[in-house]
Amino acid sequence: MTDRFALLQILDDGHLHYGEVLGDRLGVTRAAIWKQLRGLESLGLSIHAVRGRGYRLAQPLEFLQAEQIRNLLVPGVRECLPLLDVLHEIDSTNTYLKTRATQGAASGTVCVAEWQRAGRGRQGRVWVSPFGCNLYLSLLWRFAAGPAALAGLSLAAGVALVQALRDCVDGEFGLKWPNDLWWRGRKLGGILVEIAGEASGPSYAIIGIGLNIRMPDDATGEIGQPWVDLYRISREQPSRNALAAAVLKRLSMTTAQY
Repeated sequence: MTDRFALLQILDDGHLHYGEVLGDRLGVTRAAIWKQLRGLESLGLSIHAVRGRGYRLAQPLEFLQAEQIRNLLVPGVRECLPLLDVLHEIDSTNTYLKTRATQGAASGTVCVAEWQRAGRGRQGRVWVSPFGCNLYLSLLWRFAAGPAALAGLSLAAGVALVQALRDCVDGEFGLKWPNDLWWRGRKLGGILVEIAGEASGPSYAIIGIGLNIRMPDDATGEIGQPWVDLYRISREQPSRNALAAAVLKRLSMTTAQY
């Protein structure tokens, strides 16, 4: 992703860029730039090409930044989240944290990603995850009790997600059992909680959040149910970094109290 991410950062300024100029800036051939542009389209991004003038992103992106997210967290919450990994691409944020958990990662470890190659929903369903458009976030939390005591954690996480959204956006947000976030009968997001541990404790939970912020039209064909995103609700695109911070605040408070 490194070369494609560097190209994305150039194209994201809203200006048109000639293929030759892009190649010179990245130290590659024009043919390599063309190949990378095709690769960006495979991530669910739309490239605006103007003959004789160059290329730019059809829709601007706000890249996730660990420092910015941490700076938006209130004191007390920040200390409960010792590690925040922001990744360009991953199979899924939940899978990543499951591996980290078995390696001894601390409670409060967080992973957010720009793109998931194999985003997962409940019962193994595919979670459509275009690059840089939505929020894909997972939180690892450790508990002294066994897994049986965490049966209601998915609902608690859902309430935390609704609270986080109401902190940032006006909307009629609600939950549909067991793990869907809805707005006026359409799916806005989902929660995937995966739990492991000893029967009598300790145990840990990985709480995964997928939230539609501004879904590209080209990426919606794989979604098999009515859906919506925050841009279509408010006609404005909320800050992804601010939303990540709001979700982490509410989610960490909820899990600490659970």
